[in-house]
Amino acid sequence: MRVTRLIVKNFKRLRDTAVPLAPITVLVGGNNSGKTCVLQAGHFAVNLLQTTVAEGDEVIPSEKLRYLPTGDVLDLPHGARLTAETPPIEIEFEFAAEHGVETPAWKVLLTRAEGLTLKVESGGNSEAEALLSDIARPFSIYVPGLAGVPLHEEYRSDAVMAKAIARGDANLFLRNVLLRIHGNAGILERFNARLAEVLPGADLVVNFDSRHDLTIDARIRQQDRQIPIDAVGTGTLQYIQLIAYVLMYRPFLLLLDEPDAHLHPNNQRLIARVLRDIVANGETQIAIATHSRTLLEAFRASEQASFVWMENGTVQADASKEHIDMLMALGALDGGERFYSMTCRCVFLTEDTNHEYLLPLLRSNGIDPAATLIHSYETSSKLHSAFDLAKFIRSIKPMVRVIIHRDRDFMTDDDVAALEDLFNKSKEDVDFFVTEGSDVEHYFTRPEHLSACFGISLDVAKGLVDDVLREKKAPLAIRHVRKLDELKPLYQKLNRVAPKNSEIENGVRMARADAVGKDLVGYVMAAAQSGGNVHNPKAKILCAGATLMCERLTAIGTKIPPAEEAHVA
Repeated sequence: MRVTRLIVKNFKRLRDTAVPLAPITVLVGGNNSGKTCVLQAGHFAVNLLQTTVAEGDEVIPSEKLRYLPTGDVLDLPHGARLTAETPPIEIEFEFAAEHGVETPAWKVLLTRAEGLTLKVESGGNSEAEALLSDIARPFSIYVPGLAGVPLHEEYRSDAVMAKAIARGDANLFLRNVLLRIHGNAGILERFNARLAEVLPGADLVVNFDSRHDLTIDARIRQQDRQIPIDAVGTGTLQYIQLIAYVLMYRPFLLLLDEPDAHLHPNNQRLIARVLRDIVANGETQIAIATHSRTLLEAFRASEQASFVWMENGTVQADASKEHIDMLMALGALDGGERFYSMTCRCVFLTEDTNHEYLLPLLRSNGIDPAATLIHSYETSSKLHSAFDLAKFIRSIKPMVRVIIHRDRDFMTDDDVAALEDLFNKSKEDVDFFVTEGSDVEHYFTRPEHLSACFGISLDVAKGLVDDVLREKKAPLAIRHVRKLDELKPLYQKLNRVAPKNSEIENGVRMARADAVGKDLVGYVMAAAQSGGNVHNPKAKILCAGATLMCERLTAIGTKIPPAEEAHVA
């Protein structure tokens, strides 16, 4: 029985959310977007029903709940505590049609009864209710982050195991699961076949005799060596956990919360592979919450997988695989909640990975870093990718200002104009910012800025820069020449002739405008420090002020909308 949609109302961060479910559903989004809440809601609904069946009553004490996704059940509703007057928590499963016949949905409602008791009402699809309430074959298994196993594990009864699975504690009893697999020849054969896919020739060995053993000994045997289950590699252990749960209990829903956490990318790809195989070879559906770009890439080409983007507890309808790719490029899986937040009014796409000089430059030109998401597209050679990303951002957040930064790297004004024309042909309302000097750091070598920051006269500041230019002429000239060489592919795209570097190459002159700012600013700070007249020059030179103002950047800053307009669709 395949679930096609999970509808959740008034549960934690989910006010009223409908989540489509595919064979593999990959839930992505920023922190606190509601991904985990979706998994918890599905498992909570199943366990509400199982609790009422076990208790033989729809009114139950809160302490009888088999699974509780928060410390206090009364804190579960969205935005309020559960009282007799507040709306119920509603969780509904919709199912795929069978043989062309529409299948009824099943719903459970949780309300407050007298005292600390709860009332659980359910109904709809009677066939589904029978499957959902079956403790022997749990409808859902929720795994809140696959993890290691304890060093020792005592035998537990089937009843204890059922409760552990309901609580999401199956990891603590992996050896008990393996013991049961070892005692079932059919399941053991399938387990060993799957194990051999990652460990050729390996099989499971479990020893336990209730007459004299206190703990279960589970090992993986490969050739002449037997490895205790707690000593296998992390990726292999998680693979074993997954196939053990699925083969032993055959859940209809496997709910995984960030199984990629702390795993090497190779092991993440292994997890993705086993999940695809589980779905292809059985009745199990999988819903997985993740921040991992590796996992998303592993599922991207799979027809079994669909992606659901969560934002503020709501499913975003336009979250196609291409959409997710762009959000990944934006860093949205790791911190994109800032992009969606009401404070973000500008996105600054920069080729720089270090933003310590960029931040005071933005402040000096009226661009508030607190309202700006700064994202590095790594190198100037990826400029077209940055522009594609900018268009995507504008398509989903049209009122948020997007700025693309590229270092000048000694291009002429005509070259910069040609580059701007290349992007303006798309007629996208995206601002293109090219630095006045070679790079962002070049602004910080202005004598006016050094004078203001170091508390020295303008003449002394000019002399400081001139001395550095004379002393470091050779390395600065070499860097200049290399930068011009790096520009040649760009000039080919622009159908322009690359600039010549004969004067610099021959060492005839070296002016501030001919120096790479990243190098020059370091030399200047070192010279200031060695002179003994400047205390902590780096801290001083990174201050914002009028000496860093840039006409182009200031003009762009005036286009950034106020907070009340930035997120209007």
